This record gives sequence, C-alpha cells and structure tokens, in this order.
Amino acid sequence: MRPLLAVLRLVAGHDINFVRDAGYIIEAVVVAVWVALGVAAGTSLCVAGGRGRACKAARCGASRRGAVTAVASAWVLAAAYCAYPWHVREVRRGADVGVGNEAQPALRIATFNLRASDIDDGPVNGWPARKGRTADALADLGAVIVGTQEGTQEQLEYLTAGTHWRWFGAAAEVGGHVYDTAVLYNSTAAILRAGDTVWLSDTPAVPGTKLADSALYRTLTWGLFDVATADCAEGRHCTPVLVFNTHLDHVGEEARRAQVCVLQAVAARVVAEHGGGDGAVRQVLLGDFNTLRHTVPWHTLTAAHGCGDAPALQWRDALEVHPGRLPNDAATFHGYNGGRYGSAAGFMIPFRTAASLGWLATSQAPLTWHPTDSHIDWVLVRGASDADVAATELHIINAPAADGAYPSDHYPLLLLWRLPPPPAAITA
Repeated sequence: MRPLLAVLRLVAGHDINFVRDAGYIIEAVVVAVWVALGVAAGTSLCVAGGRGRACKAARCGASRRGAVTAVASAWVLAAAYCAYPWHVREVRRGADVGVGNEAQPALRIATFNLRASDIDDGPVNGWPARKGRTADALADLGAVIVGTQEGTQEQLEYLTAGTHWRWFGAAAEVGGHVYDTAVLYNSTAAILRAGDTVWLSDTPAVPGTKLADSALYRTLTWGLFDVATADCAEGRHCTPVLVFNTHLDHVGEEARRAQVCVLQAVAARVVAEHGGGDGAVRQVLLGDFNTLRHTVPWHTLTAAHGCGDAPALQWRDALEVHPGRLPNDAATFHGYNGGRYGSAAGFMIPFRTAASLGWLATSQAPLTWHPTDSHIDWVLVRGASDADVAATELHIINAPAADGAYPSDHYPLLLLWRLPPPPAAITA
C-alpha cells in the first residue's frame, strides 16, 4: 500500500487523503488492472503461439510487438467485458413510472441535460433532428418541475411555446444565449413563489462571474414552489418544495470543489429564508455535476463535511435511498449511444485508457471510474425525517424515441416523492 500511495502522491502533487482523493486512487487502480490484464493476455497469446524470443520479449514487455499486443489485448478484454450482458437493463419510460400506485400522490421532479442546440451533433443528433424527441421526452416524464442544463434560449422557447410549461433562469454569460440551469415547471400544477439565479463564483450575486479554475460560467437556479395536490389555488393542501438546479464545471476539479461550497452556502441561506425550519419544506437538488459520485463534491453534499466556516446542509443521494431498485443502471451520460450500461462497449475503451492517463498526469480527478459508469447527473433530497426521505424513488428514464434515437446525450432522471394523503375535510 505504501508504494502505491507514494506513486499517487507524486502524481497528484500532494499528500493523499482517501476521501478527498478517491478519484485519483480509483483511477490508478482501474488503469493498473486493465494494463495487467492486457499484459497477461498478450503474454498468454505469445506463449500459446510458441514464438521463442518474441515470446520472451512479450513477457518482459521489452519489445514493441509485446507492448502493442498488451495494449490491444487490454482494449479487447475491456470491450468484451462491457459488451457481455451481465445484467440486461430494464428500459424505462416516464409514463410507466408510478403506475399502479396512483392512490398515493407523489411529487414528480426531474433533471434533464438538454445538450445545447448550438453544438453540431450531426444529422441524427443535432437539435433540428431531435427537438421533437426532446419535447416528447419532456411530456413523457409527467413531471411538474424539471431542472435543465445546457438549454439555449432557442430550446427553452421551443419546448414551452403554446404549452403549460413556463421557465425561468438567467444566461450564464452576460448577453449570452445559454441558460445553463433554467427550471421548467407545469403552470397548471405548480405556483412559483420565489426564485433566483446565482453564479458559482466568489461573488455569487454578480452576474457573469466565475472561478479562475472554471472553464465556463456556472450557475445555480433555485425556486420555491407550491405544488397542487388539492384546492391549491385557495392555499389549502399545497405541497411546498424548494428546488435547486445546477451544472458544475466539466474541466476544473478544483473549480467543482469550490463551486459545491458556494452552492452549499447559497442553499443554506435560501433554506433558512424559505425552508420553514429544517426539513419542514421538502428540498431537492438537481443537476449535472460532471463528476463521479463518492468524490469530494459528492461527499461535501452528502456527508455535511462543510467548507470552512460556511454552514453545511446534509443531502441524501436519492440513488442510495433504495439502491436495489437500480442494479447496474447508474449511467446517465451515454453520448447518444444508449446501450445496456449507457455507453457503447467499443466506443469508451480507447478513449477511457487515454483519458485515465491524462487525468492522472494533470492532477484532474476522473469523471468516471468504471468503463461503463457515467453517472454524472444526480438528484439529492432533504426531508423532515428519515421516513420522509424513504418515500422517494429515483428512476433513470432510458427509453429511446420511436425512431430508436435519443433526445439528448444524457438520460433524464425522474424523482417520485410519495406524499402522505391530505387531511380529511371536517364536516359539521
């Protein structure tokens, strides 16, 4: 263990902490395992072929042929592992979630990275080709509130025009057209009581600001809603809910860590002002966090480690409330490939190997640790009690459109939060 820590310390440039640096450690182990498997496979192939000196060279890794064979074997083994149907994943549609339990009302809240329309993804996945799929996917969720990421003004106006959907948020860059954390809500089922957008920077209230390590301007949009369960218009039987929606930086690991601290400070202030007491109002944190679960940003949110003297809220990862419901179904980013685990078996392997080495060499924590695990979209919750939180269910909506293509390069995540029945009416 000490030699491994010494190597990791040299690569990372600082002492290793198992919680803080889980990404580094996991990434190094993954690289070592695949390289070892590749060398073993290459050596076995050579021995089986009985090629004398070439065989010995391959075993020692001293020849170009041995090195090429080892790397190629690692990729083949990884591809075979990913392609083998260890678990055939259930295909879920939003319309099928919650069916059979209609007697108990539930909040339906979703997060959905729309993939910006100004990115050219080709004739099949470009925005002109998939905007109809995206509108259908939004309707299929049946959600009352949807936190979006990467949405451009063009996309948001298209999805809400002539519908019951309304949206609010701010352009991430002053004068820009990308409303990176816009929130959509069903105006027939939810009333927006308060809301705002802040920037994940040293000056959150100043528009168009960012941290030095952040590649892009990143924001947090929050909203306080009254969701109708019965007679909500008269102020009775409304369910208040605080929704926070964010999108962390996709490049800077230090930026992501700092952005989560800004998020926690802002959320604590909003909860103190609008939360009606700790946990009295249900709270949901949505977003594309661009990082692995169980790394520093995740621990900062779920373990209430805090950030210096800043107040800390302790969130619960909705995926872990009932983990048995999502076996091997944690991938949310799939790059339009779909597949059993959210990524095409052959596509990720060469990229994964090169990216792993690059992340380690530049001291950037990895996006993912398993070749097929790309769970970078999260839903976290806070409730009045453990029983309240236990009433949540998280579902990854992974069904393709009717034409077999996908509405985005991310799957939407749908949260169901079961509510207690409203009090019975008092009659004379």
